[in-house]
Order: sequence, then structure tokens, then C-alpha cells
Amino acid sequence: MTSNDLATDVHNYLANEDTGTVSMLEILAALGDHPELAGMNTARAARKLRRVLAGLDDIVKLGAKRGAAYVYDPDAATERSRAYRIEEKILLHHLYGGGRSTPESLYGVLTEEFPDADAAINEGLDNLLQAGALVFRPPETVLGSEFWFYSGLLPRGNTSFTHTGTAGHSMEKLTELLTLYARDQRPLPGTSIPAPTVPSRSMAIEAAVVFTVVSLKRDLQELNSSES
Repeated sequence: MTSNDLATDVHNYLANEDTGTVSMLEILAALGDHPELAGMNTARAARKLRRVLAGLDDIVKLGAKRGAAYVYDPDAATERSRAYRIEEKILLHHLYGGGRSTPESLYGVLTEEFPDADAAINEGLDNLLQAGALVFRPPETVLGSEFWFYSGLLPRGNTSFTHTGTAGHSMEKLTELLTLYARDQRPLPGTSIPAPTVPSRSMAIEAAVVFTVVSLKRDLQELNSSES
């Protein structure tokens, strides 16, 4: 029996002990007549289902996109959630450090938040290094050029907003400037954060937000240090 909520019905279908591990085609066969999928061709329905599945915390995706299978596994999902938070924390720690970190500083922060998780921390760090999101430059790790493209365990956000014509022109100019920085392999000013190698308008906005946060954070730290 289906409800009017696709996420609920997808979850109930996968959580049923008789379902087991299923492919996208099997999910479509079971739920293809759902009201929220009405009138959609197979490709559109599959895209919608992938978005729904990505939002279900206790559903685990196995394999690559085209050959992916899905299974209800709350324990594995909990581990995945922790792994995601560890990777996110590693990247944020590097960002707020101006694009770099020492192992001592990084492990000090991570072990405080994730005690008894040394293996998971090492795995997260290794994932980021292998993907090029981080680069080891003894005695530190620094953000690599793939940082801007890394998804790994981290979900991508989606934000839309309106802006003035002046801001639109500035975004175009920022894209041009980032292209020059990337060509010369120059980090963003005053940091070790690499410029994105193929800066689109959306990536230019990401770079602007990141650079502004890092710069303001550094400025406040310096101000507080001078006052103490």
C-alpha cells in the first residue's frame, strides 16, 4: 500500500525484510506507479528516486551510479554518517587554518570530537589524500586543487539567489581572476587555498564565500591577539 509521500514509501519498501538488496530498476518496478512519479519517463523517475534515496539516513548505496544497488542497513548508515562528519571536519579544519594543518593540530581536534575513532580518522584522511583534495607537504597537509571538486562522502548543496547587476558583473570578473590564479598555480591571497582550476560562476561564488570566511576569521583572530 502506498501513501502520498514518496520518501516514506521508498523507505518502507527497502526496510521490508523481504526486500533485501535491490537495484534502481527493481525499485522502479515496485514503485513506478507512485503518484509522485506519475507521467515521468524512466530516466526522470530514476533521478527523483536517487534524490529521495540520498536523503534516507538508513539506506546504503552500494557500487557506482549506473550499477548501484540499495539496501536498508541502519548500522552501516551510522558508520557512513560518522565517516562523512570526519571528512567534513578535516576539510573545515584545513580551510579555517588558511588551507593547511599540521598532523598534531588535526588529530588534536578530531580525537576530541571523535574519541576511539583513530582508524576512521586515518581512513578519512587517506580518502582525501588519494582524491587530491589534500596534499602532503611535510610537515603539513594542505588543500589540493581537487578540493573544489571533491564530493566523496560529502553531499552537495544547492542554493539559488537573486543579485544585483553589479554583483553579476563582479562574479564574471572574479571568474576571470580565478582563472589567472589557477593558471599560475597561485593560492588565494594570504592563504594556502588553491584557486579552482575550472572556475564556473557557481564555483566563483564558492571561492568567494570560502575566502571571505577565512579572511574575516583570520582578521578577528589577529584583532583579539593584539587586544589581549
